[in-house]
Amino acid sequence: MFEQEHIKSISFRLLLVAGFIYITDIFVQGKISSVIALQPYLILEKMELWRLLSFPFARGTVESTMLFLLVFYLYGPKLEEILNRTLFSLILILVTILQGTILTLVFWKSPAMLSGMEGISFFVMLLYTFFKKGKRIYIWIFKPVKTSVLTSIIFIGWGTALLSHSLLINGHSILIKGILSAFIGLTAAGVSFMQIRTTKNLIKARLAERGLEIPKPEELTPALIEQNELRKYAQSLRDEPSYYGDIKYTEDRLNEILDKIIAHGKDSLSPEERRYLEGYSKNVE
Repeated sequence: MFEQEHIKSISFRLLLVAGFIYITDIFVQGKISSVIALQPYLILEKMELWRLLSFPFARGTVESTMLFLLVFYLYGPKLEEILNRTLFSLILILVTILQGTILTLVFWKSPAMLSGMEGISFFVMLLYTFFKKGKRIYIWIFKPVKTSVLTSIIFIGWGTALLSHSLLINGHSILIKGILSAFIGLTAAGVSFMQIRTTKNLIKARLAERGLEIPKPEELTPALIEQNELRKYAQSLRDEPSYYGDIKYTEDRLNEILDKIIAHGKDSLSPEERRYLEGYSKNVE
């Protein structure tokens, strides 16, 4: 089931699109990259504004490509579950345009073609790490590791590869662009996380003013599924055909899904989460 949901994710589709463009660009000798890469003077003088959004798909450095593959395979689908696909897609677009604008202003005198997905890769990786600090992340068949540890390893590996690359070819612009992109991703992730936390706290405060309170995770037991709105929602899930598969139902996973319903509403659930609730409700009957 996880693989089916993974394949349906926006992150996986971005991997496919980027891979297709990269491979095709090799055969056409870089003609695609010349059209979609970030070239500041073309944006400022000829108003080719689409480059602000398309430049991440232009062929970048090896370290940029590997970072993108790792992040959008390991972190991307999980962050989509937290934010929901629509919000996830919108934020990626905004961060990409922000990065493109800043790079244009910094390199406006440079004739260089800028590309690569470091900015949104760091944004996705760090925002998920902020949400799941202290939690573990599963990597294929290996033992789960702490999210913060894996993020640190990826960051160090990318930084070492970037520095080596810039020294080998004397490419100061590559180093500056990489560091700036990482900084933009880090800043955007921090601001986004604080905004989400602030919004959640404001909602809690307003509910408290009305004498209402969002239940704590430990208070959300399976019995709540059979109460009020959650009971109606569970019933609607029972009426829908679905595939169950071999799932290990745990109260921790249930609490995460119920937290998401409270924070973002029922429509924010992914198909996998809906099926999980359906299966859980049937298994506890």
